[in-house]
Amino acid sequence: DELLLLKRGGQVVFQGDLGKDCSRLVNYFENLGATKIELGENPANWMLRVITSEDMGDLAQKYVESKEYALLRKDLDEIKAVQDPELKIEYKDEFAASKAVRQLLVNGRLRLIYWRSPAYNLSRLMVSMVIAFVLGSVFILVRHPEIYTEVEMRSRLSVIFLTFIITGIMAILSVIPVMTKIREMFYRHRDSGMYDSAAIGWALGSAEKLFIVLATTIFTVVFLSVAGMTKSLRGLFGFW
Repeated sequence: DELLLLKRGGQVVFQGDLGKDCSRLVNYFENLGATKIELGENPANWMLRVITSEDMGDLAQKYVESKEYALLRKDLDEIKAVQDPELKIEYKDEFAASKAVRQLLVNGRLRLIYWRSPAYNLSRLMVSMVIAFVLGSVFILVRHPEIYTEVEMRSRLSVIFLTFIITGIMAILSVIPVMTKIREMFYRHRDSGMYDSAAIGWALGSAEKLFIVLATTIFTVVFLSVAGMTKSLRGLFGFW
């Protein structure tokens, strides 16, 4: 096994073969003045302890001056000197999988994230129900009038227009908590070449569709029932 150890700032502290039972790593730091490793001590724990708690100077500069670094530079120079065109690795595409496969995998990942957030999804549906009841209660005393006056018609149209805006804003804002939750994962996967920004966008839309349909259905049923704007399923479906 090989180890690439970096210090803060990205400078190399150690790079190379660990050796049997991390003997090369242990010998390297002991030669720099680190405390001898105890019998049976985990080399990884020992390494972290000595480089963080002991003053061994600039480890990055010491590595550049070490024989390990000189051997590494020699190996790299030999590799660069012998360049066989047949051994050159070329990628036909930026991604290992096709766009369809990437999209299916990301869609499944996002649906699973939504499925594992029942409290969040339930709260969204409850908010839709409460807002629908509040808006519908404006007309709770004048439900199902036989004749609408001009003022009543304008007020109903204004509230209906307001419901369209509110449901749209709710649908947009509902994506933000999920995106905040997966933001670090998204940047990590995008930078590693697993998928692009378009894939996560389509996946969010695909996962949101079911909950948007449920939220708007609940909103429509509650709002029209409380406001008394229609008595038929046709009117309810038309508003929805």
